[in-house]
Amino acid sequence: MSAIRNVAIAGASGDLGAPILNELIQSKLFNITVLTRASSSAEFPDSVRVVRVDYSSVPDLTAALSGQDAVVSVLTTEAMELQLGLIEASIAAGVKRFIPSEFGSDCGNPKASKLPVYQPKIAVHKTLQEHAQAHPGFSYTLIRNGVFLDWAMKRNFIVDFASDTPAFFDGGDRPFSATTLATVGQAVVGVLRNPDETRNRVVFVHDMIITQRKILKLAQAIAPQRKWDPVTVKTTDLEAASQKNYDNGEFDMKSSMGFLMRAVFGEGYGGEFKNVDNELLGITGKTDNDLKALGSASPTSTPITDPDTDIAARATRCGMADSPTLFSCSQPEANINTAAHTASEPGKRTLKLRWEFLTTSQSQALPYYLMAVTSAALYLLLAVIPSLILTTIYRSYRVSPLSKSNQWITKHGAARFPGPRQFPIIGRVYDLPRTSSWLKFKAWTDEYGPVYETSMMGQRFIVVSDEGIATDLLVKMGNHFGGRPQIRALIDHKKGPTYLALQDRNETWKAQRKWVHAAMAVATQNDFYGHVEDEVKRFLGTLLVDPSRFHVNIRETTGRIMARLTWGDATLGPRYGDEALAALRQMSTSGPLVNTITPLWHLADLVGHNPWRRHEVAREGWMKTWWTDTLRAAKRRFREGTLPGDTWAARYCEQLRDDGGSLDQGAEDEEFAACMLGFLCMVGVVTVAGPMQYFFMAMAMHGEWLVKAQEEVDRVCGARMPGMGDYAKLPTVRAYVKETLRWRPTVPLGVPHECETPTEYRGVPIQQGDIVLALEWALNRAPSVFPDAESYRPERWLEPGWPTYAEPLTRYPSLREGKAMHTFGWGRRACLGTALVDREMFVFAAAVCWAFDLAPRTCPLTGEEVPVNTRATDSNVILEPTPFAVDVRPRSEERAVQVMEAYARQSLAKLGAPKRKGPPFGGPMATRTWERLACSDSTQRLAVQLAHEMGDAGHAAMQVTDAGAQGIEAPGWFRVAEAILSGGASDAPAPRQRGSSAPRAADETASAATLPVPPPSGVPPHHGQRLPSAQAIPAIGSRASTFIYKTLRHFQRRRFFYSVFLAPAFPPGLFFPTYLQRQTQTQTTTAAASPARKSHVATTMAQSTAHRRLLQEYRALTNNPPEGITAGPVSEDDLLHWECLIQGPEGTPFEGGVFPAELRFPKDYPLAPPSMKFLADMWHPNVYPSGLVCISILHPPGDDPNHYEHASERWSPIQSVEKILISVMSMLAEPNDESPANVEAAKMWRERRADYENKVRDGVRRMLGL
Repeated sequence: MSAIRNVAIAGASGDLGAPILNELIQSKLFNITVLTRASSSAEFPDSVRVVRVDYSSVPDLTAALSGQDAVVSVLTTEAMELQLGLIEASIAAGVKRFIPSEFGSDCGNPKASKLPVYQPKIAVHKTLQEHAQAHPGFSYTLIRNGVFLDWAMKRNFIVDFASDTPAFFDGGDRPFSATTLATVGQAVVGVLRNPDETRNRVVFVHDMIITQRKILKLAQAIAPQRKWDPVTVKTTDLEAASQKNYDNGEFDMKSSMGFLMRAVFGEGYGGEFKNVDNELLGITGKTDNDLKALGSASPTSTPITDPDTDIAARATRCGMADSPTLFSCSQPEANINTAAHTASEPGKRTLKLRWEFLTTSQSQALPYYLMAVTSAALYLLLAVIPSLILTTIYRSYRVSPLSKSNQWITKHGAARFPGPRQFPIIGRVYDLPRTSSWLKFKAWTDEYGPVYETSMMGQRFIVVSDEGIATDLLVKMGNHFGGRPQIRALIDHKKGPTYLALQDRNETWKAQRKWVHAAMAVATQNDFYGHVEDEVKRFLGTLLVDPSRFHVNIRETTGRIMARLTWGDATLGPRYGDEALAALRQMSTSGPLVNTITPLWHLADLVGHNPWRRHEVAREGWMKTWWTDTLRAAKRRFREGTLPGDTWAARYCEQLRDDGGSLDQGAEDEEFAACMLGFLCMVGVVTVAGPMQYFFMAMAMHGEWLVKAQEEVDRVCGARMPGMGDYAKLPTVRAYVKETLRWRPTVPLGVPHECETPTEYRGVPIQQGDIVLALEWALNRAPSVFPDAESYRPERWLEPGWPTYAEPLTRYPSLREGKAMHTFGWGRRACLGTALVDREMFVFAAAVCWAFDLAPRTCPLTGEEVPVNTRATDSNVILEPTPFAVDVRPRSEERAVQVMEAYARQSLAKLGAPKRKGPPFGGPMATRTWERLACSDSTQRLAVQLAHEMGDAGHAAMQVTDAGAQGIEAPGWFRVAEAILSGGASDAPAPRQRGSSAPRAADETASAATLPVPPPSGVPPHHGQRLPSAQAIPAIGSRASTFIYKTLRHFQRRRFFYSVFLAPAFPPGLFFPTYLQRQTQTQTTTAAASPARKSHVATTMAQSTAHRRLLQEYRALTNNPPEGITAGPVSEDDLLHWECLIQGPEGTPFEGGVFPAELRFPKDYPLAPPSMKFLADMWHPNVYPSGLVCISILHPPGDDPNHYEHASERWSPIQSVEKILISVMSMLAEPNDESPANVEAAKMWRERRADYENKVRDGVRRMLGL
């Protein structure tokens, strides 16, 4: 084989990849190419060539490996698919030698090869053998090095020095091979230098053979004051524990530890290498003195310039470094002591193994801790609490006219900012309204000028309304004004990690901001993965179905975009919107009183009763718990390979794994990451929803500008919905977006900056703790920059002569750059999501102008326009209008068809190839159920469902008919569906009703088949809408129509559900007129005759926690029901008994069926779970013959005698009826045969799958009477 010259390495910035790259460079024998992800920010020496690749793309890898002689893979074995793709690309590129990431223990040992943890490595070895036989020019070498000596010592893997009783595995005298990371790099160089001798074989290397007892003896010599009492642990017990974890589906590093210990210390598992290739590869080995030197000698710095080496230890532990590669060592990170990171050269990262933990016993330090706690408590009692009170009084006095300093300033004319007269202690707090306080600040600006000062309860505010002054203070002098003021009701937001934007500039803030900045940059480069365009299509569909709910749907849309970007689960979006509003209420001056009158907080703490603190601790604790649970669910999906790679959660997990970290983090690190991702998702909801609603308002009030935008969009896009690709061609739309944010800025007060170090401006001293407020409302109304500022004038960005005009119009106006506006903050505290907001607002505005006409709502009595108060809001932080009326209509029937077709095609694409398994509590079918949900109205859901069944013809039909529901002349949607599905024979005689003894009379059938149907809620009635009769639906043959019919028929028998929710849309005469009219009359009579009984029921329900919770869930299910699921109480007398209908999931043998079930709730719900029972015959492994459902979510916490379930899968009070029903729907598609309720069904499902599916389909047909 010819000499190897060109070498590519994948994973060069990981813990093992860095030493290997260093040895390759030091050898000076090779031309080195480093493969790294496009999103990586790791830096490499100038002597190597860096190629950014997509590891999931074999063609991309093939092109990158062209001309390479050898490839060294240091990717983790967890990334099996990536490494297999790298092998395929190497063969396609003509690579001669491949060194896989198979370092570590000898998994080829007969005993070790049976351990489950090594099966991926064995699979790679087998793949390489097959490829080497099929391609003679391709060869491989596997390197076995035993335990990574320095890496394992640093992490207390071999001996846990931090413990007084370290574990000795199988006695501690079992010898094993160990190798340093640098030696592994030397072994790689040796293999490449000897290609013929190492061809298609395994080479063994080690630095020494050592035992645990010998290592502890060396440690004892270094730290004689420490005493250890080792305990013996059997590796057979550890192996059994790991096997149990694997049987339960836990495959993380912690669960694999027993296998790894068995492979290293177990007898006969090959932990000690008898024959090594050290001499062939030029490895000299290490001595005991070398081992001691690991703790004292300066290490060799790696050649990688890591941008994250100066990040706080927490960020390092959390895997926040941007290193793109994975450390492939198979050893766990148990009992890790974080290594010290020191820099021997600027920008270089070095790892130094320290022995300081050997010097002091933990037990010896306990008295010092007690002394510290006692001293702190005494200090708090005697100093802190009185000082808080005195500080408030002093600060109030300092800024008041009565203070000596201010009297001197007044007398001698010393520099101070002008401002309104201040009153002692309270300042001018009484002047501020509870909402819209920016209007009062703007009035003071008009009176006192572009910079003035005032005070509120002792806090000094410097208010700036001039762009130049704000730039001087917050940009040029930004080092002094980088802090955030204390929002009293949020307790400790300045320290973090909960609220990134509200933290002071500490290490936590730096680490989170750096990660978010990198993640946002990558998402921007990838156009936010198309999520914005997808969700805007969905939003346009909801406008067709129910335009009156556009306020709610806008916030839902922004929430879904952020939830998809962060977690890959759009269904989390509405909940994030609710949490964002709750957080805004807490931080607003219109919220808790202590935000305005801060001394009340300290007084409440002093007396030991602080209701504001209790409320915030509970709220924030609940929010953090939810964020942490969501992160854990994302980690589970990441392990399973079902978490979309374009999410920020996946990016975090990848980087955590790349840095050699474990997904099983400690509580502090997990909270750090969960808060970072959770806040990132939450803050993106409310900051965009307000401007979108104001855009609706502006377009409705200024129809002339809407027409201009529509003309521009039609000229550029035609029948195609506009997207981000049209950005440069639609300057008018961009002008509308920018003018909307100027006219009604998102944060009209501006985000406050706290002075961190004393300074002065124009001779006026500014003290630490003073707050600088760049008043955005006034800045956007500066007369010299924005003439006629109170008017909505988009032409100020489009026409020369205006101060804000800029060229070229293909680039300007833009939210990301241009003149005059600073909506996204100043200096180092500017918003990181500017590009995302720009994209959301542009796509949203362009799409709405393309599809709809907006106009003021007209009063039906007077015929006059309903006035809109453009300043009405109930917020004092994020500006969002109170609900207002707008008339929203599609521009044409054709455009309505195009809107629905665009969304339906998008939805069907997701159904065909779902990218993830689904929400944390469900599987693939749950995902399909959630993703198929178009909106809360059944019309839209049916359109998507019928389109899925009928193809393009269905698309057109449903689009035309939904357009007709908006007042356009078109047939009703049910009639068109009937005509298409029955081949145009919609007037054919209806078949006999199932269960009847004789056919219905012809006149009765005809009348039932043409009953008028009222339109969906919020949609104007249309003359042409008809609903087929009960007899006509089986002739149609539509599963969706059958499901809707069965749902209505089922719940028409339930007076409570029908009278409250269905009667307004489906009158009593719709089905079985006589029966339903009689039932409704009976109900009305009973209600009128029994007011006392009705009051008693209401009182009982109000007093019951279970009833209140069930009523909340019932309302939520009714307002936004999951697709294919209907549920509700049987009657108003018993909310603890529910009935539900579940549609059989598509793509399963249950498809087409509608399965009734009942839920019975305990009196202590939600502390205990309900029970669920199917009322129809169900042949399923997880359904008992009696119909009872056996699923994890219905099992109480801790109720798992067979250890089959994760604790997080069982019932907890945060679960809900909706989650139960979606999990059951997922269960129908994916049975769990490990603990079956129906053993025979499980056996048939495992062994005779075809017979199982046929039996289920027969049951479905019998149930439908077919």
